[in-house]
Amino acid sequence: MPFTLEQLDFLSVHVGVAIPPTFIENKRRAEEFKKRSAEITARSDEMKQRRDGAALEELFKQATAAAGGKDFVGGLKVLDQVESTLAIPEAPPPPPPEPKAPKPTEAPPMAKRDPSKDGAFVKLQTSRFQWSQTRDQVKAELASLEQVILDEVKQINADPNEEFEFDLDDLAKKSKELYTILDKLDVRLLKTLDQALGAENEARAQKQKEAAAIVKEYQVILNSDPLVARIDNSGFMNTNIKQTCAKILDNLASNL
Repeated sequence: MPFTLEQLDFLSVHVGVAIPPTFIENKRRAEEFKKRSAEITARSDEMKQRRDGAALEELFKQATAAAGGKDFVGGLKVLDQVESTLAIPEAPPPPPPEPKAPKPTEAPPMAKRDPSKDGAFVKLQTSRFQWSQTRDQVKAELASLEQVILDEVKQINADPNEEFEFDLDDLAKKSKELYTILDKLDVRLLKTLDQALGAENEARAQKQKEAAAIVKEYQVILNSDPLVARIDNSGFMNTNIKQTCAKILDNLASNL
């Protein structure tokens, strides 16, 4: 299965794989042709009812033949002719559907302290366990994503119809860039929580404040880092890294 533009963009921007611009541009044209030709196909009944329907169908066949020969520039130009002709109605167009009212956006829940909860030590233990478990989960998802990328690239390289072949050794090295998420959401919080658990009274309270500050730092990273923002929409597999981290960090913020 050929790469999508979304996948190529992810590999180029976030993994650092060098991909020729002409290859990406040809992929963009191919996807544009696929989308636009599907839209025209959906209007086949409308074309048949027009006086110039036969001519439009012939143009559409020419466009499809050009795309079949990977002449997407030529195919798109012919689609332009079909679309511009269809834009001139021979009969009053049907009324457009009423737009759906947008759903009201809900404000994200604010992390609140629960005054009914006691036991700072238990909260610290819980926080440490949750963050350690979350980092393990993120690492496992990143490993799965890395393997899916490598497997799909191998399949693409084996496809004789693909115009570009990836350097697998280079990709294997650059795919480690995915794990920089864990470098940013690092082990400092775990170490600080360990220190808090081993301290008492004012020393514990101080370490707890330091842990809370690190949580806020992680939350800023989560909402500003480009790779974190894109990781769950790489186009290769479904991950839930950002949402998982955000939920746990909200919980930690309310406990520390």
